[in-house]
Amino acid sequence: MRNVILHYHIFKNAGTSIETALSRSFGSAWRSYDKDPLWANVTASDFLEILEAEPELKAISSHQGRWPVPSADGLRIFPLLLLRHPIDRVGSMYSYNRRIGEPDAMARTLSEYVDWLLGDCGSMVVRSFQTLFLSDDDALTDFPGGPVSEVTADHLSSALNRLNGLEVFGLVERFEESIAIFRQWLEPTFPELKLTVFRENASTDRHSSLKERLHKIANQLGRRRMRRLKRVNEADLELWSSATEQFERRWGR
Repeated sequence: MRNVILHYHIFKNAGTSIETALSRSFGSAWRSYDKDPLWANVTASDFLEILEAEPELKAISSHQGRWPVPSADGLRIFPLLLLRHPIDRVGSMYSYNRRIGEPDAMARTLSEYVDWLLGDCGSMVVRSFQTLFLSDDDALTDFPGGPVSEVTADHLSSALNRLNGLEVFGLVERFEESIAIFRQWLEPTFPELKLTVFRENASTDRHSSLKERLHKIANQLGRRRMRRLKRVNEADLELWSSATEQFERRWGR
């Protein structure tokens, strides 16, 4: 049996911290793979081709990985995933992009940034993106000024079913506990894996409390804009709520 960790890296969901641990643990037996720097879909078939071509791989990380997990005789995949409160995720995206000097964030306030992302030239990355990411849709589109995938009831249903079927998953808001859960699950099969709490790309200028971060975002956006942002993230809010409830039920505090 070949065992492989497949890390589904959702942008600004502590994925770089997981990548750091995988890279340090596996070295050249880990790789990050995305087809295109802008947008693409890496399907189960794509992952199988990579694993066949590189038999030494023990872990893969991908921002563009699509479900279901690849399946083949003699192969067991261990999927890793962290979810995050969708409104807090928008705030983290803005803070991170300003910190690295990204022009679209540097030229805008948070309110202007949200308006831009929700406009015609925006992106689905702030529109229930985690639901889209976790769904069965392996042909997502996101092109500025062009087609952008929009979340549907089917997306949410498949995302919730997938969440229910995962052996483990993590929450950014419970990061240290999530790492402990991942470690307990993975280390018997991957004894060389050293999962520790790396806080890579963390926004140090943001409050440590989720409640305070959400309060600050709401004040900056104003009621009307905040309602709009919540409306386009209704699926993600339901997904996050279900994930939080499950996290407590499965693993407690």
